[in-house]
Formats: sequence, C-alpha cells, structure tokens
Amino acid sequence: MQHLTPILDRMIDDRASDLMLREASPAYYKVQGAWRVLDPEPLDPRVLDDLIGDRREQLETERELDYSVATTRSRFRVNLFYERGNVSAVLRGIPTDIPTLDQLGLPVSLYDVTRDTQGLVLVTGPTGSGKSTTLASLIDHVNRNHTKHILTIEDPIEFVHHNKKSVITQQEVGHGADTKTFAAGVRGALRKAPDIILVGEMRDLETISAAVTAAETGHLVMGTLHTNSAAETIDRIVDVFPHEAQNLVRTQLASVLRAVVCQQLVPNKTGKRSLAYELMLTTHAIRANVREGKTHQIPNAIQTGANLGMRLMDESLARLAREGVVDYEEARDRARDKKQFDTFAKDPMVAFDPPPFDY
Repeated sequence: MQHLTPILDRMIDDRASDLMLREASPAYYKVQGAWRVLDPEPLDPRVLDDLIGDRREQLETERELDYSVATTRSRFRVNLFYERGNVSAVLRGIPTDIPTLDQLGLPVSLYDVTRDTQGLVLVTGPTGSGKSTTLASLIDHVNRNHTKHILTIEDPIEFVHHNKKSVITQQEVGHGADTKTFAAGVRGALRKAPDIILVGEMRDLETISAAVTAAETGHLVMGTLHTNSAAETIDRIVDVFPHEAQNLVRTQLASVLRAVVCQQLVPNKTGKRSLAYELMLTTHAIRANVREGKTHQIPNAIQTGANLGMRLMDESLARLAREGVVDYEEARDRARDKKQFDTFAKDPMVAFDPPPFDY
C-alpha cells in the first residue's frame, strides 16, 4: 500500500477517527467529531487502487464492500462503494491496544456479566459510539482471566484477539469470507462448542432469533444494536418479531437478558470525546417489566438500581456536564428528558477525571 500508507499515517498522527476518499476529490478526515480537509489536492488515483487491490471485480459486481486492512501501525475498517459512478471509500481506525472498561469510562462491575454461563448482553448506540471497543474490552477480560472458547462473528473483523487463557475463533461475514450472514454464523456457532458468542450486529429477525435461542441454550451471547436506551433496545427486539410471537419473545428476553449498555460519545473540553452511557442490569423488577411489556417503567427501575451500578443516560450526561468535562449545553442537547437532566445536573457527586482513553 505504497500510496495509501502515508495518508493512513497522517490519519493516525492527527488522531482522526474516519477517513473519506473519493476519485478526483480531496481526502477528508474526521477529527474530534468534525470533518476536515486532509489534503486540498485531488486524490491520487493510485491511493484507491492500493485500497481496492484484487477486489475490483467483486466491487463492480456487488457495488459495495466491507472489509479491513492493516498497516504496521494500526487496523482500519473499510467500506468501498460507488458515488455518482465513482469509487469512494470510508475508513475507520481500529485501535490495536484493547482498553479496559475503566479506561473507557465504564464501571468495571460490568465485567461481572462475563462470568455468566448463559444469557444475552447488548451494547447499543449510534454508529461510532464505541460499541465494538466495549465488546472487545469484555472479550479481552475473559481471554485474560478465564478458560473459555470465544467465537466472534463480525463484519468485518475489527479487533484481532490472540489466545491467552481462552481460545478465540473469529469469523468474518460476507461473500467469500468465513460465513455468509450473521444468522448463518450464529446457527453454525452452536456446532463449534463455544462458551461465548459475539454477534457483531443484530440487525434482522433471523439473526436476533438465532441469538436469543443461543442465549437460551447455554451460551453467553454478546451483540450490538443501533438503539439509544435500554427500553428502546427491548422494544426494538420485540418489534422485529411477528405480532403473534411477541409475548413469547418478551418471556424469552426476561429470562435471558443480562445487561444493556447504551453509549454515546460527547465532545469534551480537551478537544477529545468522553463516553456517556446508560447501564441496565436485569433485576427481578426489570424482568417483570420486560415480560409484561411495561418497558416505559424501565427508567424508574434503573434509578432504583443505582446501588448496583445502574445509570440512566441523562444522569451520565449530567455528571459529565456538572464536573466540567463537557459543555453543559452540549450535554443537555443530547439528553432524552431535559427536565430530568437539569435535576441530575444539580445533584452533587464526587468529582472525576475524564477517562484517559482517547476517543
């Protein structure tokens, strides 16, 4: 990647999260949440040639490809696509070092869910909110401390795990890859004797159904969705199923769900980004809410479970604002309930430093 590598090095040096490449256009990259011109000169076509490599025929057939590339300094997730007939690409940097939950700004008590022998753990949030990093931290914790078989199903593989105490199997989804679809990967996983299954994205009925079944049958399943709260996450899963199956699904979820972590990254005053999160752990009260379809009561149950480490997103945002980590209005704009946010922002709490992990 003679012509691509200098651009990727610049991306790393300037701590950019994303890179956009287009034929006959300048390259752009995203630094601290804002897109900037990397180089005002039109892109050298050899850069895209480096990136495409021997995938050109596949790209012309499928019109869009997802995969990953690596340099000596880092790994990158790649999306190749056409825009107005021209080849374009967006690359996202993947850290090579896997941070701990504490470094990410998440409670280390979340590691406790990895000791469960079965169940469902969901990490949710918009694209670019650090879901993959959180899951990688959980997997790395198991890998360092337990003797398990961990199977990951990803599109594409992002963090590369090496066997420590555990055995790691990583499968990539896609045409010509290790498995054709997430659903096929989860179904096939049950024949590979895994203890833990990581599903990179639970986006359709077939995948969600297979993941819930795996969680019921003696596996700890971790997955992601693009939802913004614990209650919304449960509703999204239930709503994927036909109406006549939804009561059964609520019962299944009430039985298997162990935790939901919802994340977003907020620009902070140091020019980086800090993690705000909602954490729901399944108590008896929450299981009853899930089973009875009373998800609107889950926020109250989360507040009641604060002594267990649970937290609402608005509370997390308010704490970041109150301690001066992020701008007050920036945090308030992201809150779901502005009045609740204002109440949380007035509550005194012990000051804390921004997490050292560089988002």
